[in-house]
Amino acid sequence: MPAELRPRPGLVYLTGLLHNFGYLILAHVFPPHFSLVSRYIEANSHLHHEHVEKQILNVTREQIGAWLAQTWNLPDEVSTGIRFQNAPNYQEEHNNYAHLIDLTLRVMRTNGVGDGPKGTIPYTLYQQLGLEPQTVQDAFTLIQTKTDEMQELESFLKAS
Repeated sequence: MPAELRPRPGLVYLTGLLHNFGYLILAHVFPPHFSLVSRYIEANSHLHHEHVEKQILNVTREQIGAWLAQTWNLPDEVSTGIRFQNAPNYQEEHNNYAHLIDLTLRVMRTNGVGDGPKGTIPYTLYQQLGLEPQTVQDAFTLIQTKTDEMQELESFLKAS
């Protein structure tokens, strides 16, 4: 990413680490609601989870996660990135955190990693981050290769 658009590495890492924390909170604090949401998401895999959660709970995991991040007094970059990770048109302060998480999740789904509907990745999302689709795909492929190598090493070490 161009330096002027690049988020702070530690904060974007934390945002990525916590991006789905609201889902864990939902599971832990509201088990019956979590069960219902999970069944609806499974039955409607063509829909983005956000639509199902809003319909059933009137709140999304991203909202819950952002509220928790704010309660913990985490930096605004983190709570904004978590809250708006599914909003490619979000243009307010710290939007690059949200866009980077959004792009990462979309690339993963496109490559068969993770759940949720696969869709086209809007070119404007790449543009907002100063990235090119092929560069992003190459980076994903490299990471996958290294992940596979690490899993092989782990299996070898376990067998020893």
